[in-house]
Amino acid sequence: MKNKNRWLLCSILFGLFIILTVLATFNKTGSFDMWFYHNFVTLNDVCTPFMKFITAFANTKTLVIVCVLSLVTLFAKKYWSIFLVDMMITSTLITQVLKFLIARSRPGIGFHLVYAVGFSYPSGHTVAAVTFYGSLMWLIGKSTLNKLYKWIINSILCSLVLSIGYSRIYLGVHYFTDVLGGILLGLCLLLIGTYFYEKYGKVFFK
Repeated sequence: MKNKNRWLLCSILFGLFIILTVLATFNKTGSFDMWFYHNFVTLNDVCTPFMKFITAFANTKTLVIVCVLSLVTLFAKKYWSIFLVDMMITSTLITQVLKFLIARSRPGIGFHLVYAVGFSYPSGHTVAAVTFYGSLMWLIGKSTLNKLYKWIINSILCSLVLSIGYSRIYLGVHYFTDVLGGILLGLCLLLIGTYFYEKYGKVFFK
């Protein structure tokens, strides 16, 4: 992606994130969140175990395991390894700071199908999924894998990210706008992170 297009896209996404954050902070999204939940979430005994399984792919323990496996099996370049670790740490710190500052409560306890603590906005699982699996997609795009394999793997990763976001709503621990905010923030961090590592990665991390 050309830098001009990258920064334009990043600016648009960040602007949307700011608008959504203001609305969420002042509790202006409640009716829309409830509308989405009641129209797009149908609880049943088949989906619930699957959603619990999917959401675990954005847990800290799972991301650490996937990160190690990815580094061992796919990538040999040092700066790629540091990039993945940096994206995990940076996205986590920024998300936690924003959660504390915005201090939005999670949906009512009656909605929860899994245990969750802390504040709600933005969705930490969603930010982690976008930044981490998005980083993997970027690295796979730069690897020497066959184009067909790249397309298959990245399609699976993209579907996984969207499924993780939806699972947080389904399981009742986040509102739709928490997840949307997480996607917007995660994409901004991904665009910025990939820019700096494309430009400086090989220089500082040979």
